[in-house]
Amino acid sequence: MHKLKDSGLIPDVCDHFPKETLAVRYLDSGKSAEVKFGNELRPSQVSRAPSTVTWTAKPGQLYAIIMVDPDAPSRVEPSYRSWLHWLVTNVPGSEVNRGDLVASYKGSAPPKDTGNHRYFLLVFEQQRGRIDVRETFEKRASFDTRKFINEYGLGDLIAGNYFVASYQG
Repeated sequence: MHKLKDSGLIPDVCDHFPKETLAVRYLDSGKSAEVKFGNELRPSQVSRAPSTVTWTAKPGQLYAIIMVDPDAPSRVEPSYRSWLHWLVTNVPGSEVNRGDLVASYKGSAPPKDTGNHRYFLLVFEQQRGRIDVRETFEKRASFDTRKFINEYGLGDLIAGNYFVASYQG
């Protein structure tokens, strides 16, 4: 978890450390790529939503998954912090495919000459039960993760993990 602080994701995206590591695996052309606290993955490896996202879920509990890039358009000049890449709410247990897809998955696509971007995946326990997200998030730039957490009463950061990616021509 210390890598989240060393990477600056805590406090760039949120203020608290997750209770556990989020297990995230991508499947690309039959090859598997695992997210491992800051490992580098090519945009081609993460072009589709993860094949598995797992954490220790409580039976009957609902969760929200958020994936953001706080480095848009670059880490040096993050004027669009944070770019929303994926948002799923009302996930029963760890059954992501049964949750409500609020913002469809968009793979990493850092602009040329902007260095590594951090892609942070977070899972929150929904403290207020089922939530109804009214926003459409057609504009994904400047997604305020803290505001969303507070507005929808997401509660504790249960699990998290991140990878980095750079421009792939």
